[in-house]
Amino acid sequence: LNCKKIMQNEIKFSAQCRIWTGLDMDLIRFNRQDSVTYRDALSGGISVIGSSGSGKSSSVCALLVSNALRHGCSVVVSTIKPQDPEYWAGVARSVGCPNIRVFRPGVDRFNPILYEQQSSSNPAMLAEDLTQQVLLPLRHQRVTGGGSDPFWISASEQHTRRAMSLYLIAGVPTSYRLINDTMLTLPRSREDVTSPDWQRRCPIFPCLIEAQRNAESPAERIEIERSADFLLSTVPSTPDNTLGSMIATLTGPLDPFVGGLIGETLNAETHTWTPDEVIDRPGLFMVDTPIQSWGQTGATLQRIVFTAIQRAITRRAAGSMPRPVMLMMDEAQEFLDPDSDPAFMRTARDRLAFVVLATQCVDNIRMACSSARDPNAAAKAILALPSVQFFCQTADPETRRHASEVFGRTRQARVSMSTTDPQRASGGDPKSPGREPSRTRGANVSFDYMDDVAGIQLATLKRGGPTNGWKVEALVAGPNPPWKSSGRPSLLVSLPQYRSG
Repeated sequence: LNCKKIMQNEIKFSAQCRIWTGLDMDLIRFNRQDSVTYRDALSGGISVIGSSGSGKSSSVCALLVSNALRHGCSVVVSTIKPQDPEYWAGVARSVGCPNIRVFRPGVDRFNPILYEQQSSSNPAMLAEDLTQQVLLPLRHQRVTGGGSDPFWISASEQHTRRAMSLYLIAGVPTSYRLINDTMLTLPRSREDVTSPDWQRRCPIFPCLIEAQRNAESPAERIEIERSADFLLSTVPSTPDNTLGSMIATLTGPLDPFVGGLIGETLNAETHTWTPDEVIDRPGLFMVDTPIQSWGQTGATLQRIVFTAIQRAITRRAAGSMPRPVMLMMDEAQEFLDPDSDPAFMRTARDRLAFVVLATQCVDNIRMACSSARDPNAAAKAILALPSVQFFCQTADPETRRHASEVFGRTRQARVSMSTTDPQRASGGDPKSPGREPSRTRGANVSFDYMDDVAGIQLATLKRGGPTNGWKVEALVAGPNPPWKSSGRPSLLVSLPQYRSG
């Protein structure tokens, strides 16, 4: 079967679905009785797990994206391969989506720190929020295996927070580059503090004077005194090796984002794109920094943009959102923030936003959570929060074990066969003259609670392609088991596979 024709027929059949009908509208329908609605998806999100080549991206993810776009939703998609922007644009065009926006470094400009500074609705927490934004490259480096001593991370956070407080009171536009330059020019001795040369080089010194002029409340004046004492007294008194290690801990991960093409993209004082575009205008959005071409720097840049979008979503007023926003993280382990994503997945429901996490195995999620404050709890939360979970073909033992736990146990019939020889039972000799052996066979049926899905079932699911008629099989766990058509917690579905071109 030509699956492009199947998808086109589905589009024609459901053309009326372009009119948004509310949360109980089907995001994806499996049969006449079972479907996943937007209300289901908003209750924690969706996960898609399957090995490489299992069809999770070309089938499950492609259907979720195409249906959401057809319904007039906003969809944000990660990019892994160089061809991904054109692939997902093709999915959007196949459903007639007119709005396809690709963010490209060197062409577009977006300063996430300045945008948050200008948009925040919580001034009391602004310094803390911006500090966490600045530290995001450092956190993401740890997630992807860069590692860093918690002591130096805590010290970097403290220095950044003090500097950020002064810049905010002084009314200075902030950026990754400004914080990086501040850290590199911190005073190394008490002589530096009084040196005119240092006072010219360090961007924070004139801002300290400006902050003192701008202080409008006793709280701001106290904050200025604390920050000034820390930066001009405590920092110069810190041993040089200690201060150098702290500075390197922060400026190392920031370096790719303060210079070159990406630096010009993320540190400008004007924007060609903001997250408001995703929230206010339905359509497809991508950042064109695929990991295979841009490496971990590209992944971190995408994560920076995802975080800015998430923060903008949480600020929009409840009840004012006409359409949901879907954040599709293919190869989710490359983009996860284990400290912030679980909270977003739990609380984004009333802002009509949900996350789709696609990965090859559960250990990828556990690895991505290794840098969290509580790695085990973060991994469990991210694996358990999605209310809808798709499992495509996989031979990974841990994923199969996880799937069995997700689907749980059901009461199933156990049949045992038995054979009885009455002569032997009574002590007779079946070979004695005049006596023929006589056997009886019987079956015994008992009921027991067993795994609803055996792990071996995941290894035999169809992976799509021409040999399988361009069909991909998946086992689905829903938010309200059992499924109506199967009467079980698991539902075996066969989904069409999207083919570009």
